[in-house]
Amino acid sequence: MQYGRGFCIEPEVLELACEHEVILKEGGSYFIDGQVLNSRQDAEDYLASNGDILAKIVETLRDQLFVNNNGQKKID
Repeated sequence: MQYGRGFCIEPEVLELACEHEVILKEGGSYFIDGQVLNSRQDAEDYLASNGDILAKIVETLRDQLFVNNNGQKKID
């Protein structure tokens, strides 16, 4: 939760994307869509400012986590 914004999904998306190698994290740097971001806060701000990239990452995570190899949902 962020003052002035309310609930934010960027921290959770960033965490999951790093866990599932959708976003590359090396040391303290994050590599997102060709951008090198030097801190977690910079990465979260980048995702908050680029809704199209955030949506693409969320879609990729959903495909990896909730769709099996046959293209069917893992969870109903």
